[in-house]
Amino acid sequence: MSDGEISGCPARMLTYVRLSAIVKAAYCLKGELTVEDIQLTWIILAGGDSTRMGRPKHLLPWKAGTLLDEAVRKACRMDAAEVLVSARTACPPYRCCRDIISKSGPLGGIHACLQQAKEEMCMILPVDVPLFPEELVPEMARYASANNCEYLPLVWNGKLEPTVAIVRRSALGAIKEMLQNRQLRMSLLLQHVRSDVFSREGDPLLLYNCNTPEQYAYLCQHDHCG
Repeated sequence: MSDGEISGCPARMLTYVRLSAIVKAAYCLKGELTVEDIQLTWIILAGGDSTRMGRPKHLLPWKAGTLLDEAVRKACRMDAAEVLVSARTACPPYRCCRDIISKSGPLGGIHACLQQAKEEMCMILPVDVPLFPEELVPEMARYASANNCEYLPLVWNGKLEPTVAIVRRSALGAIKEMLQNRQLRMSLLLQHVRSDVFSREGDPLLLYNCNTPEQYAYLCQHDHCG
């Protein structure tokens, strides 16, 4: 690991890493974290076709960078133990994992990243939900730990978000079997491993997914993505 990289967070993100202790202390004071907070590998999903967008979504401008940069910033703000990016091509300066089983959608990307994750518990986040409130993640991790969940997707305003989830490395065997059987829908994982759902209510915009130029423009209007 180079001097310019800490646990997958590149040099330009180190400001957020240095601030993470302050962020954690603030949440501890509010009773939202414990001192023994669970260490997570964050897996950023950025390997989709982007067919409807017409260009790679992870490279779309967002604030002082791209959608991929924003996802990594969220991980670093939450003091991620490491950050892995599921992508088809290299995304320097980030650590990328390419699919082992090709043409397998998000499940294939998660499979590849779990093979390299150093932590047992991982947070999965697609690159195309830039307003996702990362403050939910510690609570999701604690719930998954307390209930021994191998897969814990978010349910937001009653809608299942199967790719916004906590997943354990112990789910690898079941995921590999699903891929071999071409059961590629993420929601099917609920049937194959110890699972639950993490339900919360909130602003629909926070989980708004941008798959088209129109959806991206809508998010930019609401968050000044630059």
